[in-house]
Amino acid sequence: MFYLGCHPLEFFKESEVLGRILRCTTTHAYAVNKRFINKLIDDSGFFKSYPCIDGYIGNLGRLPQNKVYMSLKNLVTQKGDFSDIEGHDVDYTHLFKDKYRYNIVEKPNGW
Repeated sequence: MFYLGCHPLEFFKESEVLGRILRCTTTHAYAVNKRFINKLIDDSGFFKSYPCIDGYIGNLGRLPQNKVYMSLKNLVTQKGDFSDIEGHDVDYTHLFKDKYRYNIVEKPNGW
């Protein structure tokens, strides 16, 4: 899985341009390969009890076998608009500005 845009809560640097996500939120732009899309479809029952996609896929990176990456520069920003989940207009663009710089962590042991 590769995030084109997100609010990274916890990630470590893999290279000068690539980070590996442990936790993120504000999921709004991502790409998945065939193997990973099957995982999302197989686990889709999760969304019946919890309608927020961030609660599920935002934490998939905590498992070492789930390879969840991001660009170290946010490529896509979510514009402010109406949120079905929140029930009102929201604008999260302020979350993206410094999070890529401040939420970096050390690479976990064994990764």
